[in-house]
Amino acid sequence: MTAKDRAVETLKLQRQRYLERLPATVAYLGELALAWGKGRLDTERFDALKQGLHRIAGSAGIFGQEALGLEASRLEQAIRGGQLLEGDARQALVRDVLALGERWLNSTEHLAAPVSTLETPSQGVMPTIWLLMGAVTREQNLLRSLRQYGFAVKPLDGLQAAEDALVFPEPTQGVLILDAERVTLPESLLQRLSLAGVPLVFISQQDDFESRLEAARLGAAAFFVRPLNVMQLVEKVDSLVGDHTEIPYRILIVDDDEMLSLSYQQALLNAGMRAEIEPDPTHLLRRLEDFRPDLLLLDIHMPGYSGVELAAALRYYDEWTGLPIIYLSAEINRERQLHALNRGGDDFITKPISEQYLVSVVRVRAERMRRLANLRACDGLTGLLNHVHIKEALAAECLRATREESCFSVVMLDIDHFKQVNDTYGHARGDTVIRALAHLLKTRLRGTDKVGRYGGEEFFAILPSCQEEGAERQCNWLREAFAALEFEHEGETFACTLSAGIACSEDFELLHADQFIECADQALYAAKDAGRNCVVGWHGKLPPRSEAGFGVARQ
Repeated sequence: MTAKDRAVETLKLQRQRYLERLPATVAYLGELALAWGKGRLDTERFDALKQGLHRIAGSAGIFGQEALGLEASRLEQAIRGGQLLEGDARQALVRDVLALGERWLNSTEHLAAPVSTLETPSQGVMPTIWLLMGAVTREQNLLRSLRQYGFAVKPLDGLQAAEDALVFPEPTQGVLILDAERVTLPESLLQRLSLAGVPLVFISQQDDFESRLEAARLGAAAFFVRPLNVMQLVEKVDSLVGDHTEIPYRILIVDDDEMLSLSYQQALLNAGMRAEIEPDPTHLLRRLEDFRPDLLLLDIHMPGYSGVELAAALRYYDEWTGLPIIYLSAEINRERQLHALNRGGDDFITKPISEQYLVSVVRVRAERMRRLANLRACDGLTGLLNHVHIKEALAAECLRATREESCFSVVMLDIDHFKQVNDTYGHARGDTVIRALAHLLKTRLRGTDKVGRYGGEEFFAILPSCQEEGAERQCNWLREAFAALEFEHEGETFACTLSAGIACSEDFELLHADQFIECADQALYAAKDAGRNCVVGWHGKLPPRSEAGFGVARQ
């Protein structure tokens, strides 16, 4: 059974349990309503009546009982606002509560409601780059460069070869790069590429608007002018077909209703997210620290606590001022909703909530949070984490490894003789070299690894659940791949190498971020002293800090 099948089965089981318990729940609420109608309901049981309706309002929609949820929401609002009602007005509300269960049992909604099976984003296959340049022999440098960056490249020798090769029974991950002057694609092939979702990249000798306009008319995704900036082409191709699978969004649900929380959790898990539940608001801060969510789903009405007050208290912490908070409530009064948002919330989902709507709102908010966080955290030239945030990521990894008793390795990498690159070929070409190494780090390390630009030509990587042997093997692969890259400048080609130092948590009794940085830094110095273009692991006692400190240029 696949993970998706298990998710569907779990949701079916929860729905069955919910439907089995619902008649007794509604009957109990009817008893409370009768007692309220006769003036025999104390404050505690009146709160139980409101809370019971609140839970049905929230949970019914997620299990396909939208009409029941809407009616429960209406009754909850009416009773909250009509606590002091007397006479016929109160009795009318009592009759509506008593009718709640009868209406549901007499309907067919509870029999026919389907279990949703939201699709989890699928993993892509290895993309292919087709090269259609008229004369393949003239493009050996481009062919070699693309392969050096890890792309699977298939040169096509002429239109007939393209017609034979570019046949797609279904949508395909790939890019067709073609020479704008030497190749003219027939309409039938253009349509075939469009249906398969294969983008076109044009390379041209003409640096004018008309050439670009013609490419746009043919549906090109990108346009490059010779002489080619290969790094820009690589980055564009990677943006079109690279594996950009996101780490699953992390969602924390704070709600005291176990069944309702489980239903929200299962809906989000079924959509490919990570979701955890915290029923006790007193543990909220600890769970935030441990789980580091992208978004908080917060119920407004919990026994003894107000979600609005919890949100306001969280905003007193600088660390959580940017965390998106979505309120969950049956509240329909717009002024009260705006008041809640002004106290620290970002959005308001009114119960009852369908699974599709919950997933859509959460995904949009979490994606926006990630995008803004990335803009703040990333280096402008490389797109990697900047100095501050890679150090924060290391501190977080130290805490995680200590808590879970797991190991990890860190790597400090530095481009050899980089000052000579800048002096000889200029800073623009130096930036190209830096971006090339950053691209290798982004595409060749695991999705769980963290990579940052530590400063200048120096990079820092965190490899969770990785021993020194594995880190050394990966670094040597990166070192060899980087050394194989060829860079061009005014008809001349040159290559660069890198050195790396590794520190592994298994060599430490206590895990401290600054100590890891210092040890990896010392190992990197050892690699430089050993002749550069090599990888060295740190072992033994920590040598004293050099007077020069850290971040100094290494040649």
